[in-house]
Amino acid sequence: MKHALLSFFLLMITGGIQAAAPAVLKMQTDPDTMNVHPQHDTLDFRISVHQSNGTPIPRARLHVQLQAPDTPWLASTDFPVVEGTSLLDTDVQLDQGEYKFRYVPPIRGVYTLKASVTPLPGDTSFAPAEQQWQTEITENPDKKRNLALLLFILVVVGSVTGYVLGRSPVPSTLILLVLVCWQAVPLKAHGPDHGPAHASKPASQTSIPGESGSLDVQLLTEQPRVGELSSLNARYIDTQGRQQPARFRLQVVQLEHGTEVFSTEMIAPDGFVQWQGQFYDGSEHRITVEAIPLASSWSEGKSANAQLDVSVASVSPPTRSVLKSFGFLTAWTTLALILGLVVGRFFARKERGLI
Repeated sequence: MKHALLSFFLLMITGGIQAAAPAVLKMQTDPDTMNVHPQHDTLDFRISVHQSNGTPIPRARLHVQLQAPDTPWLASTDFPVVEGTSLLDTDVQLDQGEYKFRYVPPIRGVYTLKASVTPLPGDTSFAPAEQQWQTEITENPDKKRNLALLLFILVVVGSVTGYVLGRSPVPSTLILLVLVCWQAVPLKAHGPDHGPAHASKPASQTSIPGESGSLDVQLLTEQPRVGELSSLNARYIDTQGRQQPARFRLQVVQLEHGTEVFSTEMIAPDGFVQWQGQFYDGSEHRITVEAIPLASSWSEGKSANAQLDVSVASVSPPTRSVLKSFGFLTAWTTLALILGLVVGRFFARKERGLI
């Protein structure tokens, strides 16, 4: 009996020693996030995966999610529909132990990047693991300055108006008219189409067959919209009509300003990749995909290319965001108006000898 128990404990200890340790995930950004501002600057994300002893894991399945900042409690952002939504949600295969992508953050706030890694079939060198990181993006200094200027103008206009009305013998009616006639400027996600989107056929493009084969790219989402993920498939086919391993380069450019808003590279051992990402700006975008065949004697130095022009439907911002921004500006103006009114009445009463 004692020998049986001893053997059992030895097996348990041996199994514990042999059990693979979870992978270790690390994330780096470049440049320093203090120098990155919404809609203007690109931010490089790099996720690396290692074994517990520090050895890079060259091949594994990686699931990546990028979440937009939550809705601010005070003033809304430039793209309120994007707040709290998923910006990227896709599966990729590690390339030499890492995955990289470049992105232009659309709004200020704290972004959450989540990554989970699982071994490829037959790989027992590590156990699945997941990790999340948070990255804060601050508002553009120019917009801060513009907001400060706007608030200053509201204070001046409100206080002067209040002062003038405070010196009037019957100011209440005029004050009411000023408050009632205040006009709210609707906040829109940028783009010409602010109405409901109409379904259309998914866009697709096939590159012209050449010496390196062809590339089929299809946008699966019927009508890409701001605030929602869009899905894209890309497939590399050689000159014999067979899918072949390839390295895919994907780039998304906002055409109005010619800004690259997203780019990445993905390894596809089966010649097929899927990508899910969000177009946060309701305007025309161009998706460019390049497939570079993995090392082989006949395809070295060759690639296949395809482009898709995508019209993204804009969406009106949530009512809460409009009311929040309108309420903030109205409250600021009202406080200045009340201050001017008190000061105006004080001087009016002083001039009449009532003080």
